Amino acid sequence: MSKHTFLIAFLILVFSGCELETERYSFIPQIEFKELIVKDSLDLLGNPSRLITLHFYLIDGNGDIGPIYNPDYIGNCNLELYYLKDGIYQQDTAILDTLRWPTIPYVGDLGQDKTLKADIFIDYAYNTFPTNSYTNFFYTVFVYDMSLNKSNIINTDTIFIE
Repeated sequence: MSKHTFLIAFLILVFSGCELETERYSFIPQIEFKELIVKDSLDLLGNPSRLITLHFYLIDGNGDIGPIYNPDYIGNCNLELYYLKDGIYQQDTAILDTLRWPTIPYVGDLGQDKTLKADIFIDYAYNTFPTNSYTNFFYTVFVYDMSLNKSNIINTDTIFIE
């Protein structure tokens, strides 16, 4: 019995001294492109429109992703559309700021580990007639956290519409 008691006591001492190591992530958000789904459709009035679903993965070490209450920022996620014109991709500056700057909502308290890991899906639609009916285009995306740390910039796949 004493050998078993000694072994159990030894194992308890060894494992109680081990600290679980958690992976540390940067307080600057990091994003990774996953998917872009594009569908051409009609809006309620019968006008041609484009429906977009953007999917990316986000990691923020302190979890402070949410609305930014600063007059210089409309939202916390920036989408820039680039379209092919005369063999060169150009930025579409005609898209309204409300479409370019969607807001990723605040998740809330995350517990002891503040790291936020999330799949983000952004859905939006815009009219494609008489402008914005591009057949070759892609988006660049970046995110700000509530401390105004800017994430890396990602590019979506290029979409080719026949």
